[in-house]
Amino acid sequence: MSFESRITNLEHQTKELNKMENLLRTNQARSRNFKNVTTSHAADIGYGGDPAGKIFVNDHLTAENKRLLTSVKGLAKEKSFSYVWVKHSKIHVRKNDTSPVFIISTPSDLNRIV
Repeated sequence: MSFESRITNLEHQTKELNKMENLLRTNQARSRNFKNVTTSHAADIGYGGDPAGKIFVNDHLTAENKRLLTSVKGLAKEKSFSYVWVKHSKIHVRKNDTSPVFIISTPSDLNRIV
């Protein structure tokens, strides 16, 4: 590979990275606009249709994290954990209202809740 083609390739990668960063910033800004919405109806944020139409926001999990979540839920039920939830695509567990929150990222983290 010549020096010139490496520079061109680098410039292309930089442009693609800038596009992704801009898209991320745009989506973050859009989500900030809805932070103070106190109800969960479509009409509250400007969508037409059924005024009582509820809004549901779901985190996207990879296939690997979906399997991990299933394992965590099973183990949490077995060990009498009260709370398992996903926030910002991370799996959280808590035994009761006063116990610490554990973030489960890998199957080896399951040992922390045993």
